[in-house]
Amino acid sequence: MAFLVCIEGIDGSGKSTQSALLQENLLSAGFQVCVRSYPVYSSFFGRVIGEALAADTEVSAAAQDPRSMALWYGMDRWLDFHSNPDVFATRGFVILNRYTLSSIVYQSTRSSTPHQISNWIEELEHNILGLPKPNLYIILNTHHCEAMSKVLEKGVRDYIGNKSDIYEQDQDLQERAREMYVYLGRSLPNANIVECQDSAGRMLSPDLIANDVLASVLKAYQLAHVRSDGERL
Repeated sequence: MAFLVCIEGIDGSGKSTQSALLQENLLSAGFQVCVRSYPVYSSFFGRVIGEALAADTEVSAAAQDPRSMALWYGMDRWLDFHSNPDVFATRGFVILNRYTLSSIVYQSTRSSTPHQISNWIEELEHNILGLPKPNLYIILNTHHCEAMSKVLEKGVRDYIGNKSDIYEQDQDLQERAREMYVYLGRSLPNANIVECQDSAGRMLSPDLIANDVLASVLKAYQLAHVRSDGERL
């Protein structure tokens, strides 16, 4: 089974950039690496998610209850997992640009019962749908104002065009999501927070952030193999 590294953070925090840089750095170190990004907007379930986020149909993501939205996201990941068995069966790294934690953060943040929604999503994705639990969550901590400026630089995207989607437009949601990411990053044993700004609030360069990401990943990878060797002994 692949070593699963999930890159997480609010919209515009640099997940795609850091996923690509991590892939490049791990390949340079001699590892086998693949990147998957969610949602897969071209898939059966992903197309519906894109329409809901764009609010181009009668169903808007803002009007959907958290469980319903979480189910769409979970099924999108389930379809990708079962459509690409060789990718996840590799002995190398699989980098996931968003994963279960994204649904937990955004949907529980939208709910009046966040703890219940978090548990429901965990049960749905890992127990019911059988999606593997990640070895490591990397959480990119970026202030929502800086992140929004990056969202506006994304240009044309297949599911939304050149505008921001429903969740990206909700700055209160983004800040609450960032706070929850930080909380989970400090609480979960398989999560690590990578700061994307210095103490003065200035954005760090992508390469500096990538160095911290790589160090966290290699540390987790080495610890996992130490534990595995110990179990075999």
